[in-house]
Amino acid sequence: MQPHKKCVIGFAGKRVYARRKINLLTTFGLSKLSQSLTIPYVLVDANTSYTILLGRPTLNKLGAIVSKPYLAMKFPSSIREIVTIKT
Repeated sequence: MQPHKKCVIGFAGKRVYARRKINLLTTFGLSKLSQSLTIPYVLVDANTSYTILLGRPTLNKLGAIVSKPYLAMKFPSSIREIVTIKT
């Protein structure tokens, strides 16, 4: 982990200070229907129901399309099949 001193604006408009930053290999999907990327994670101390928030750079790198009304995300796997993740 590396120190990270940038500020993040939270959902309520409050400033949240980042504690640390770490790059982790993250796999989206399962087995052959997956894609793995190294993603920078910024750790913050915030009272939220979210475990992780994916930013535009990560979604673009993944080639993902997000549908908020359907609570779903689609992206191409490493074998070029379309993967759908629903919450």
